Amino acid sequence: MTCPYLYDQVKLTDSTQGVVKYIGEVKNKNGTFFGLEMLPYYGGYDNADTNGSEGDQVYFGTTKNEKIGRWVTEEEIVSVVDDTHSLKLLGTSPKFTVGDRVFVPKKNCNAMVHYVGIPKFGANPKIFVGLELDEPNGNCNGTLANCTYFSCEDKYGLYQVPTNVQLAQEEVNIDIDEVDEQNFEQAEEPEEQDEDEKESPPEPEPEPEPEPEPEPKPQPKQPEPKPQPKVEPKPQPKVQPKPQPKIEPKPQPKVQPKPQPKIEPKARPKVGVQPQSQPVSNKPADEYKNFVSSTETGAAGDAPKLAPRTVKHDDGSETTYPTYLTNFCVKVRTHHKLNNYKTINYSSRKFQVDDMKVQQKLEELFKANAANRGTLTIDGGKQFAYVLHSATTAKHEWRAACRVNTDSVPEAQKLLNYIEQATNNALKSVDRIQTFNWDRNFQALVSAIRKANM
Repeated sequence: MTCPYLYDQVKLTDSTQGVVKYIGEVKNKNGTFFGLEMLPYYGGYDNADTNGSEGDQVYFGTTKNEKIGRWVTEEEIVSVVDDTHSLKLLGTSPKFTVGDRVFVPKKNCNAMVHYVGIPKFGANPKIFVGLELDEPNGNCNGTLANCTYFSCEDKYGLYQVPTNVQLAQEEVNIDIDEVDEQNFEQAEEPEEQDEDEKESPPEPEPEPEPEPEPEPKPQPKQPEPKPQPKVEPKPQPKVQPKPQPKIEPKPQPKVQPKPQPKIEPKARPKVGVQPQSQPVSNKPADEYKNFVSSTETGAAGDAPKLAPRTVKHDDGSETTYPTYLTNFCVKVRTHHKLNNYKTINYSSRKFQVDDMKVQQKLEELFKANAANRGTLTIDGGKQFAYVLHSATTAKHEWRAACRVNTDSVPEAQKLLNYIEQATNNALKSVDRIQTFNWDRNFQALVSAIRKANM
């Protein structure tokens, strides 16, 4: 069953029926709820216990404000049925429901629907959609004019009329080489900061305070005007010893000790430490709430190290080239009941492919109930390994294909096995797929794979 929309007539698990008048959060209740005005037949009023209000918060209205409303969860709704009621409804039902991914043109960003209904803060009653934006371009945290219909971080919440919102057809294309550049820049940042900190202490050396020593005011004690020769020798010893220690000892420690420790200890750990520590999943776990912890990724292990390719030359010499990920195309489901999907394409500048052809191939294989794993070929020889993953309930549905620079399918399959296992581990703790951040999950995995093999 698909999620119901506002004003849909629905049938519940106890065979009663009602009309959806509210979709969102409810005070003192956990999760998303559907506010229904129950219909009299099939005993619809038997379990009705609200007029749409909870405490001082009004969520929806019922006919004559009678307690013929009911709060239900998604699990209690069996199906959407044909309308047989004669309730007076305001406006036309927008085809949005909780969990939908949408695009907001006025904010030029995507968002997720968390609320659909008629809020109390409107000057004139009308339908609004409550959104959690992907970027902090909103004006609230879900609470507006003391009315709370959902919760999110401040500046990420926004209420819009349905005409200002459209379903998102999300496709993300990422230059896989930029992932490597960002990783390199992040590794260099702490070193540059250390150098700045070391160069900062010599700046306070020219202390102007000890030079103007008129503080003891030897001038007012001029009852002895004859000690002029005593004034002359004083500036001389002060002028001579100062330039000497500043010129001789200081340039020597700056030139000799600094370049030596910078070249030796920093260059060596970069080569030896990076391929071992970076693929570990501790960082993704700490940075991303929805990604797996280090203990959970133990089953997947570190990113696989692919077999390098060796080329023999005519003179008998050999050159070894690394094998690495060049293309990764994935399509994921962003809602466990709606047909909301998102495509993410990683592609290297040197190994460009038609990502749409790869996605079309995946779609054809999925619809044909093809084997869960296999090989697909595009553009007359570019070989990909693919995986089709669909849970029994289809809540965590996704499929992907990847290619390496040598077009070796077994090596590409190694990467997919790692990606699949790590992603499945991350999904174990996810109840509602719409809360899972696919982008960050795959970004972390692609980054780990590239670091391990480049």
